[in-house]
Amino acid sequence: MMGLLGITDIQLSLRQLINAINKLAEAQTRSVNAMQGIAEGEARITEMLGKVTDMLAKINEMIMDLAETLSRTIDMVDSLPRARRGSAAPLSN
Repeated sequence: MMGLLGITDIQLSLRQLINAINKLAEAQTRSVNAMQGIAEGEARITEMLGKVTDMLAKINEMIMDLAETLSRTIDMVDSLPRARRGSAAPLSN
């Protein structure tokens, strides 16, 4: 009878151990899935950052073009009074 009780205790301990291992395996699977989700999110963020960097480079180029155009426009406006003075006919009395 004492031997049977020992076997029963061992069987109970083995079942508890198997249940604990199954719970650990499930937790590990959830962790792996979460890590894969994080890796996918990082990949999407990296891709989006690349696109933002490209867009910023284009915007910077457009700003430089606008600055150059503005500079030429200012030069043209500044030269208008000189051109008018040079082409104005002198008044005769």
